[in-house]
Amino acid sequence: MKRKRISVEELLTQFSTRSKLSELISKYVSLTQRGNSFVGKCPFHDEKTPSFNVNDSKGLYHCFGCKAGGNVITFIQNFKNFSFPETIKYLSNYLGIDLEYEDSEKLDLDKKLLRIFSLANDLFVKNLKANNSAIDYLKSRRIDLESVNKFQIGFCPNEEQIINYFSDFGVSLEDLKKTDLFINKEGDNFFGRFKGRITFPIFNYSNKIVAFGARSIGASKIKYINSQESSIFKKSEILFGLAQNREVIKKNLELILVEGYMDVISMFQNNIKCALSSMGTALSPNQIYKLWNLVDVPFICYDGDKAGQESSKKIALKILEFISPGKSFKFITLPSEHDPDSFFKKYDYQKFNSLKDNSVSLAEFLWKIIIESFNDFSPEFIAKIDETIKSYSNKIKNKSVSTEYYKFLMNKKNKFLWEKNSLNNKGSKIYFQKVQGHINEKLLIVYAFFEIEIFLSMLEDIVKVKLNNNNLETLKKDILTVVSGENESKENFTNKLKNKYPSIIANLNILYQTHLKVLNKSEKVKLFSQILNNLRLPELLKEKEKLKKKITDVADKHDISKMITEYNLLIEKINVIKKKS
Repeated sequence: MKRKRISVEELLTQFSTRSKLSELISKYVSLTQRGNSFVGKCPFHDEKTPSFNVNDSKGLYHCFGCKAGGNVITFIQNFKNFSFPETIKYLSNYLGIDLEYEDSEKLDLDKKLLRIFSLANDLFVKNLKANNSAIDYLKSRRIDLESVNKFQIGFCPNEEQIINYFSDFGVSLEDLKKTDLFINKEGDNFFGRFKGRITFPIFNYSNKIVAFGARSIGASKIKYINSQESSIFKKSEILFGLAQNREVIKKNLELILVEGYMDVISMFQNNIKCALSSMGTALSPNQIYKLWNLVDVPFICYDGDKAGQESSKKIALKILEFISPGKSFKFITLPSEHDPDSFFKKYDYQKFNSLKDNSVSLAEFLWKIIIESFNDFSPEFIAKIDETIKSYSNKIKNKSVSTEYYKFLMNKKNKFLWEKNSLNNKGSKIYFQKVQGHINEKLLIVYAFFEIEIFLSMLEDIVKVKLNNNNLETLKKDILTVVSGENESKENFTNKLKNKYPSIIANLNILYQTHLKVLNKSEKVKLFSQILNNLRLPELLKEKEKLKKKITDVADKHDISKMITEYNLLIEKINVIKKKS
């Protein structure tokens, strides 16, 4: 016999993983956020004052007026007047889940597996208390009693004890052999997979034990082992630590993803009760969406060694495909000799918070990946950087985010190349200081080379401006000499300048790309006008002080009146420039 696999419990689990109740209900009801909940006018009765409340963390809605309430299934049933099968089909389509069909016998086996793992965990937890070697090991790892209880850490006994224990619950040896607790060998031989190891129960999103992780306490070559994947355990659908840390994560809206379960436990003991583990360095779409359903911007804190950082880079590239407005990740970098567990054996909570405060955004981390993969910045490799930026940006499915990433990374590239190849080359006749200094003066020069029409339209004002940087002032005067020729086309002026100063064109182009290229003509004109005003400001301030002194020294009332008018005009000009700056 075959039946639909989707159960109410599983559907609710999938919904909580991929979506939020407020997001679905807001398609039909106008909701406003208030604290951790959303409120709106109830769709099930007429009301003037909103009394309809939606709580995403609980996955429930409630109307304080008509008392209607429930979960996502009851909302769809009541709002759309759907039958239960219609509701299941609607939500499955909404979540993009295919309704699978499986043998009812298999579903019964899954229930049996869940029961066996739950009973096994009770045995392991009880057995830990009677095993001094296991207790001593946990003490040596500084795992305290609170963590032992919170994470239900246990110790797996030998095969005979397991068989005798389960016989009391009506579970046969044949049933046990079908589970992950035993490894079957040739013939009727078998042995316990987790025998003599510290055990860590692994919970699914419904808080049911679906697998175990285990750590040797002796000299075993294999330190850690996990349950094999099964019909109830898919590593790509698990976040270790969620069962223990869910409430703190939801309350503080902070989440840190680490590699292993010992990292999660170590952080828990150091008052960081928001860590989860992907149980390895891979991250599935299911896990990514679950993380985002908990917080908008989780942290990733993998091991500080080379392998850990390479894993972080792979995760960053994987995440790109799925990011959307407001959903991203940040990266915490540990010292190269530490993982989170070893870090807290040497440092404290405050030291880790300092690292967290210096975490980098996904965009910054991506730029780091790009620039560290190049050591040649000749033109053909700069073109390769451009291709890489385009390729990474195109991975992002959301078009608006993709566009912003492309602009961000190109700006980072231009700034990097400007600083690397800045015009302070001592071999150049004319050179600039770093871009951070004299920016207005440099942009004036950029206009001469790339926006000659705008430059020429304000020639009278340019002549009046004196640049503070002597090299730039010399260059400006030279440019004015070049463009003073009569009957010359604008193109000829531009060509003359570029031919005369070939050594600075590339660097000027970088500044043009980062500050002017994206502007339309009217914006460029407005910016150039503002640049000239900013450059005139120091002279105007000097002129104001001179005039002020004259006014105090002059005795003639007529002259004083004239000077005061002139002084007021100067003040007005200065204020206008300052206001626009």
